[in-house]
Amino acid sequence: MEFLEFFKLPDSDESLQRYIEVGGLPGLARHDISDMDDVRSYQNDVYNTILLKDIVLRHSIRNVTFLDNLVRFVADNIGKQISANSIARYMKHNGDNVTVSLVINYLKYMTEAYMVARAARYDIHGKKIFESNDKFYFEDIGIRNALVPGSRARDIE
Repeated sequence: MEFLEFFKLPDSDESLQRYIEVGGLPGLARHDISDMDDVRSYQNDVYNTILLKDIVLRHSIRNVTFLDNLVRFVADNIGKQISANSIARYMKHNGDNVTVSLVINYLKYMTEAYMVARAARYDIHGKKIFESNDKFYFEDIGIRNALVPGSRARDIE
């Protein structure tokens, strides 16, 4: 409702589609949401601020490139299980020294910064609890769309 009020839009399928495209960051109220270059610039600025101030500086991250790539990987795999073990294995196969604990920590930092929300599995028991196969969702769909451009029509099926 706030999105509709900010932009004086009717409650319609087109307005919902616009919301899914640009997200709901409060700062968008100062932007023209029909100017996607301006919107994406604002969203990228917010993303970079979160990444730098809330994650990199707070946790003294040195592998910023991997962190950025991990964020983009999560953005491109919304609703799918993310395996820290699989990511670490892939990175080692490509010659990068990335451990499972590093991947888990980076995902935790992203969650603590409210960039993504973690959806833990409820159906696991025993030793499976130690596996990290959670799903992650972006707190703001607009930032996610800015990071991974392209059609996201399948996201609402």
